[in-house]
Amino acid sequence: MLFRSLPLIRYENSAGIGLAIRKELMKRRGFMQTADVRSPTVPIDTRTEEELNDLLDALDMNIIGL
Repeated sequence: MLFRSLPLIRYENSAGIGLAIRKELMKRRGFMQTADVRSPTVPIDTRTEEELNDLLDALDMNIIGL
């Protein structure tokens, strides 16, 4: 299971956007109500959200609604 998750772990640790990605995943899992981040961190944009969705689909890790 760990090796299967490595692409997601790498993506979550992207410089400058990693915190926003992790918060988005926690929001999707139901741990947080919002994925808002404070400056200087930037929120994920539409393209990043699409990439995240594609990655989760490719890994068969649909976590929305858990």
